[in-house]
Formats: sequence, C-alpha cells, structure tokens
Amino acid sequence: MSNRTSNHTLNQRLAAVRKVLEGESSVSHGARELGVSKSTLTSWIIKYQNNGVAGLKESHTWRHYPVDLKHTAVHDYLDNHLSQLECCRKYNISSRGVLRRWVNQYTNGKTLKKITGGSTKMKAHRKTTYEQRLEIVHFTLASDKDYRAAMAKYGVSYSQVYSWVQKYERDGYEALVDHRGHRIQDRTVAKLSKEEQLERQLKKLEARNQDLAAENYFLKKLSALENESEQ
Repeated sequence: MSNRTSNHTLNQRLAAVRKVLEGESSVSHGARELGVSKSTLTSWIIKYQNNGVAGLKESHTWRHYPVDLKHTAVHDYLDNHLSQLECCRKYNISSRGVLRRWVNQYTNGKTLKKITGGSTKMKAHRKTTYEQRLEIVHFTLASDKDYRAAMAKYGVSYSQVYSWVQKYERDGYEALVDHRGHRIQDRTVAKLSKEEQLERQLKKLEARNQDLAAENYFLKKLSALENESEQ
C-alpha cells in the first residue's frame, strides 16, 4: 500500500496530531479544521506514535508487511479482541483500512500475500450439510470458540464458522438449516388443496423431529468426547 499521507504539509499534520495527543483538541475538531476525515487524522496519530515525525512524512513507495505479521495482527483482532487502533499501534500498521482489508481477506477465505511473492491460502468457503454445520458449531463451542481449530479440523473458512456459531447462539439449531430456495417453493403453497398443505406441514414436522434427533446425537457424541478428554 502507498503511504502517501495527504496534501497537507508535514507541519500541519504534526500540529494537528500534537493538539489531539496533548488534549488541546479532539479528533473530530482537528479533522474538521484541516478538512480531513477522522480516520485520516487517526491514521496520522498512529503513524506518529509508532515512528515519530518520520511517520508523517510523505512517501510514494509501497510498504510491505511480512505475512506472519498480517496473520498475527488479524488473529489479535479476531480472537483476542484487540481494537483496530490497538492492533495498528502494536504492529505498526499504517492505517485501520489496511488492517480491515487483511481481516476481510482472511474471513472470506482469500490469500494474504507474502513479501517474497509467495502466498498463504486461507480456507475457502465450502458446501456443508446441516449435520456438518451442527457438528462444527458444537466443536467450536466446546473448544471455547477456537475458530481456527474448527477451520483446521473441518476445512471451512473463518467467516463460515463464525456465522454459524452466531446464528446458533441467537436462534438455535434451526438457524443452521439452509433455507435457500424456500421462498420460491412457498409461493406455490397457496395453490395447494388443504389436504396437500396438511401433508406438507406433517413433512415439516417430521423433518424437525429428524433435526432434533440429529442434534441429540451430536450432543451425546460431544459429551463422550469431553469425557474421554477428562480421563
């Protein structure tokens, strides 16, 4: 990424940063004075705190980050719940936008490139059955929400695991059912006779019972695994 800062002079940027750090101005007020966004001024503050005045100087070169640093920063943000600002300061990242791009790449199964020209491929989205999603969720919860462990064990992306866990905790096992295509099917229900509609409802109840049975099976399986690990 280019580290080009803005059209403002070094002295203007430095003065704005120092005013905020010394409590003479807020980020919002300082940004309005210079006609820049709050994120831009925040980025200057991070650069100044990490590299001093040199961090505020104009640069027309691309800054490269080691792939290990990218992964560590992303994991600190996702798993250790550091804020974007904390991660940027800790790893000397030029802006929150850079960190957000890495996080988006990681959670969507894309590649975080190395400075050597190689790359590390994250787990891509893959198709799963309801039973697989349920098992993955139970495994993740049992491992204290270790999303990376679930990724490695089941070959799915971070965003998939995270989404399934959130849905399960919010709405229960039914939220893991794939409802794509159901709206089209539901449009035809009104055209069915009462007997046909009743038959459909019975089939839905049977399917729900099967879901409950599947959940019970995986809960027992999980309990057995936990008992084995404690012995």
